Amino acid sequence: MFDKVDFKLAYILDDMGFFIGSLEIDTNVEHDFKYTLIKPNERYIKPKFDGEKWVEGVNMSEYMVDMLLPNEKMKLSDYDFLILKILGILKEGGMMMENKWFFQYCMFCWAERKIEESYLDMAKKLNLLSDEQVMMIKMTPRVSEDKK
Repeated sequence: MFDKVDFKLAYILDDMGFFIGSLEIDTNVEHDFKYTLIKPNERYIKPKFDGEKWVEGVNMSEYMVDMLLPNEKMKLSDYDFLILKILGILKEGGMMMENKWFFQYCMFCWAERKIEESYLDMAKKLNLLSDEQVMMIKMTPRVSEDKK
């Protein structure tokens, strides 16, 4: 009378096989998205499932060069750029899931005039902050230049 339900943790894939999240699914039901039941390697920066196993989805040498060299013509200090790139890697690798602390940090730094608009633009480009968060930060009152 009732079909057997078999819930398992599935690792959801995009059309190219990259890991995009996990979800409990009934494996006895056909789904219209790609997934695997094999857990991804947590050490991979961008895990990709090749149909049989997980592989690293980025070219590491290109990734490291891209991480260290600014590719945008922004007025951003080398130090700020490097910090943002490292945070971007941590987020991409799943080691920084929530950005609440980073958002609050940016709001404080903005108020204290320790970061400029280019820093926020780069953080947004790296998906560390949303458009709404950047707007809220920019609306935060800043200390006057003479108190700095």
